[in-house]
Amino acid sequence: MGWWWLHPILVPYGYEPVIELPPGEVPEEHFELLLGDTSIHSKTVIAALHDHLVMGIPTPEAYVRRGANKGLFHLNLRRLRAKSGVVRSLSRFYPSAAESPKAVDTNIVNEL
Repeated sequence: MGWWWLHPILVPYGYEPVIELPPGEVPEEHFELLLGDTSIHSKTVIAALHDHLVMGIPTPEAYVRRGANKGLFHLNLRRLRAKSGVVRSLSRFYPSAAESPKAVDTNIVNEL
């Protein structure tokens, strides 16, 4: 990505600088999907992020409770929030299954 990924004010044109992922309101599956292709590997940081975003535990309590580094916790929280904002911005280009016509035309597939 780039350095802008870490700074919500310097997000490229077209992305919504919205505060994403309110504490305690992130479903488990959403958290796992956001975490999926990140470089976050620290089990303590992941556990602290989970406690904060999924379970709603206040920030300081989450990283202290799990023994996570405060700086890494906040850095990765910003990364997940920025990623969520990018996904939200991109989602308008992907209509839901209910809105879109049949996704794959079998004739086109058979020709390939």
